[in-house]
Order: sequence, then structure tokens, then C-alpha cells
Amino acid sequence: QIVVRGEEIEPCPNGMSIDQMRKMHYGFEELDCNGMSELAERCRKAGLEELFLTGMKIYRNSDKEGEQASESKTTGRRKN
Repeated sequence: QIVVRGEEIEPCPNGMSIDQMRKMHYGFEELDCNGMSELAERCRKAGLEELFLTGMKIYRNSDKEGEQASESKTTGRRKN
């Protein structure tokens, strides 16, 4: 079973192919067991950092209540 945690949908202008619009190279590359930082950096460089973080269930909230909720999920406690 696959769960989609995040997606970005962009229209493809006339005359452009999907391959021309790719933000990362096409294909599959296996990273070593410590490769999460490498993947994060590649996503950041491609402008996909927020999508990567969503995939990892890491949510950034700008409001204070959201920050407390995020911390609660990570540490199990709320800020006072």
C-alpha cells in the first residue's frame, strides 16, 4: 500500500514535454543507508524542500499554535 503525503501539480505548457519540466533527473538511484541528508539536499536544490519535508511528515507552521502542535508531535510535550 502506498500513501501519498504530498504532491505538486503544475500545468504543462504547450510545446513542452514532461521531461523538460522535471525538477530532478529522470531515473532511479539508490542511496546508501545514510543517504537521507543527500536526498534532502537534492530536493532543496531542486526547489522541492517543502515536498520532501511533507513526505517525511515534518510540517513547518508559521503561527505559534502550529509550532506548539508540531513540537507536541515530535517530543510528545507542548511548549508553555
